Amino acid sequence: MDITVNEQAQQFYLALEKWAPVVGHEIKVGEYRFCAIPIANRINISEVTTGARLFNVPVDLTIHLITETKEDTIKFLYAVGESIKRVIDKQVNFDEMLSKMKKTSIARLGDMPPIEDVDIESIFEKQKEKELKDVHVFQLCECDAVAAYTQEEARSWYKELTGLSDEDLYKYEDVEIVSPDYKVRKGEEESELITVGEIVRTYWEGKPFIAISTGGY
Repeated sequence: MDITVNEQAQQFYLALEKWAPVVGHEIKVGEYRFCAIPIANRINISEVTTGARLFNVPVDLTIHLITETKEDTIKFLYAVGESIKRVIDKQVNFDEMLSKMKKTSIARLGDMPPIEDVDIESIFEKQKEKELKDVHVFQLCECDAVAAYTQEEARSWYKELTGLSDEDLYKYEDVEIVSPDYKVRKGEEESELITVGEIVRTYWEGKPFIAISTGGY
């Protein structure tokens, strides 16, 4: 049986208490279709037409390292396809088992919603935009303003970075949130301006950073 992996991410459905939408990649083994779904510290391998789980692949440090890029992930899924093939070969009548599973799923949950292609980059962008709404830039002292979710997070990160104490920073009640529309120079030797909002959108990676600086620490 030939094994192919669809590089296009898709939205599949698992047969849980209801049809649960999940995103992953299809692995085709011969005429049989399966989906590989990353969930927490495992990869759920389920049959596509029934939403029924075949097995889980525990994700340890080794698997993390060999699936860091999309290309490596696809290569790994081909190896998973070989494991699926062995499971199929062990079954006396895999087609009959699938037929029973499909009837059970439909009887319990109704027809499965259609499987659709998913734009992963668009999803990540939407998630980032959602995150950015909660990010603020806190003017902690005369020199630096830090981007973070909360002032507490900004202060803790900045103190660890600089070795300064709370006494070296503005008091909590005196710390101002810098407007996203506030403009600063892109660099010390540049005259072009950039808004604080643009700085956050460009450099935010889920953790605090110095968004505005007028001097060293």
